Amino acid sequence: MKKTLFLFVCVLFTYSLSYSQMPTTTPLKDGDVDKFIKTYEPLVADLEALGESFDNIEDYNMIQAFAANEKIKSVFEKHGWDEGWTGKWITISIAYGLVKMEQEIAKMPAEQRAQVQQYMATSSTQMKTMVTDDDVEKVKSKMDELNKIFDK
Repeated sequence: MKKTLFLFVCVLFTYSLSYSQMPTTTPLKDGDVDKFIKTYEPLVADLEALGESFDNIEDYNMIQAFAANEKIKSVFEKHGWDEGWTGKWITISIAYGLVKMEQEIAKMPAEQRAQVQQYMATSSTQMKTMVTDDDVEKVKSKMDELNKIFDK
């Protein structure tokens, strides 16, 4: 069931990228993924205290809308994030999606894997152009910790 849900999310993501504005990414520096992991829970708690919900961190439009809100900006600043947080969070989210997609596809039987890889070729290529290989490697090295955040 989880694989089916994951593939459904991938398909929806592909569809949304085709018909919406591409999110703006920012290359990651050393420590950005660790900072994301360390600050995510307390930051979300502070946002919830303001009455804001941050349930879907894969929603790029929501991330960008948050960036325009002064109260929300101050919460991110409190946790050490500057105005470039949106691009970094989007980069982490996209890189995470790429790594997770590769991991899930690798678990599939060969025939199914080939079909999914063929179907996802365009969207994964598009996603890969939005992040650097270095970004993906930084995220990949922290997948266990990131799974705890993204898989909630």
